[in-house]
This record gives sequence, C-alpha cells and structure tokens, in this order.
Amino acid sequence: MSWPGLVESTYRPARQLWARSTHGCYVPNPAMLLRRGEDWVPVYEAMNLAWIDRGTAGGPYRARPAAIIERVVSEREEMARLRAGAAESPGGGQRPR
Repeated sequence: MSWPGLVESTYRPARQLWARSTHGCYVPNPAMLLRRGEDWVPVYEAMNLAWIDRGTAGGPYRARPAAIIERVVSEREEMARLRAGAAESPGGGQRPR
C-alpha cells in the first residue's frame, strides 16, 4: 500500500512531501523546495543539513543523515533510469499478456 504523501505514490493530488529511506523511515523529499522570502531554496539547504549531520551523526548504529539522503537520491535516480529504459524498449516496458 502506498501512502499519498510519498514520492512513489501514484495518487494524483499527492504533494509528494516524503521519501521512504527504509521500512518505516521517511525523510523530506530531496526535490522539494521551500519558500524563503521571495526565493525558493532546496529543503535540505533550508534545514541546514550539514549542521544537522554534524550534530546527529555518531555511534556505531547511526547513519549520518546526509548519507541517508544521498542514498535516497541515488535510488530515485536509478528508478528514473530504469523507467526511462523500460519506456524506450519495444512495447513501452509492458509485459506481454
């Protein structure tokens, strides 16, 4: 089941605010922009991810927040590449029935 607020959601009015990093763990969508005055800035710039990363990383079982975001972004790019490859293949990536 897909939650409407997720990036992967097919629900059309979805705002796609969250990206799933692992089962039960969600992070703000890396593609999201937030308004700062008259400008729009990337969500992690507005949140000052570098500062958060310095303050929360550590311990043998904690992943650095920046590493989690990097993994989410690379997984999304890989999925987009796979979808583009499937769309270019004969049959548009659909399985024969």
